[in-house]
Amino acid sequence: MDGHFVLILLLSESSAQVGAKVNVDKDRWISIGGGLRTSFESVEDASPNKKNRSSTFDFESFRLYINSQVHKGIQFEFNTQGDSGDNLRVLDAIAKFRFSNYFNVWAGRLIPPTGRANLSGPYFLNVFDFPFAEAYPSLIVGRDEGAVFWGVIDKGRLKYQLGLFEGKTGGSNQGDSLLYSGRLTYNFWDPEPAIYYNNNTYYGELDVLAIGLVGMFQEDGAGTAATPGDFFGWNVDF
Repeated sequence: MDGHFVLILLLSESSAQVGAKVNVDKDRWISIGGGLRTSFESVEDASPNKKNRSSTFDFESFRLYINSQVHKGIQFEFNTQGDSGDNLRVLDAIAKFRFSNYFNVWAGRLIPPTGRANLSGPYFLNVFDFPFAEAYPSLIVGRDEGAVFWGVIDKGRLKYQLGLFEGKTGGSNQGDSLLYSGRLTYNFWDPEPAIYYNNNTYYGELDVLAIGLVGMFQEDGAGTAATPGDFFGWNVDF
């Protein structure tokens, strides 16, 4: 009998506030945290001699999170990811301007408005493998460089997210057009927290029944330089 065991270790509270937090004063603070994904796999008759059980520990990746608020309504987020190949990459580098729950502006490298799983991220899903259906065009790990406007209305039941991003560069996109991305989420039962990201699950703390609609468009965002075509992607999650 084959066996596949997975262990996930996380040091986090949410995708925005993780690890230890130090308050400078009532308007300024910094938080630092991290996450680790590692796994153990045991497969019968999979050793090099094909007679013994293969048992393997695998270091998947780790992340370091740094978030700060330098002034009331002005925050910065900086996240990195390393993997078993000794590669360390910048995941997120975001300047955040919060005017109210109704209107926020984020700019830098971040997750565009996409599907619910992508906005939850692999470190905050209750499954180990990231859904392949979330393979939207991205610069790195579902991120892209651009700006997004977002907020929540109707007592937090309705969330909107509208963004402009680099999308595909070069190739078919000889006119250097931008990628437009938008998402609407409506919660029929309990409203979710007024944050940009999603929680994959609340483990019973909230009763959630939500539908999300996503649309993405980029002129000449598909094909080749010789035969360009427009890119249009859409998503519905419920």
